[in-house]
Amino acid sequence: VAIAPDGTWLATTSNDQTVRTWDPTTGTAGPMMRVEGMLRACAWLLEDAVAVVGERGVYIFDLWHPSNPAPLLGL
Repeated sequence: VAIAPDGTWLATTSNDQTVRTWDPTTGTAGPMMRVEGMLRACAWLLEDAVAVVGERGVYIFDLWHPSNPAPLLGL
């Protein structure tokens, strides 16, 4: 589990090959990403990116989109 720098979101990794984001106040799931291979760990990078490590390497997910100035997690 990784906690966003502002504490408003959590990210988790799993052996089911997914990275999931969560709103810790409501328990509501946010965006989910699937990769190849089991995942071992995750960490937030800055305010809107998540790095995960798994058996196939390192993945970085940018949760911000230029058409929306707010991070996608806030939608």
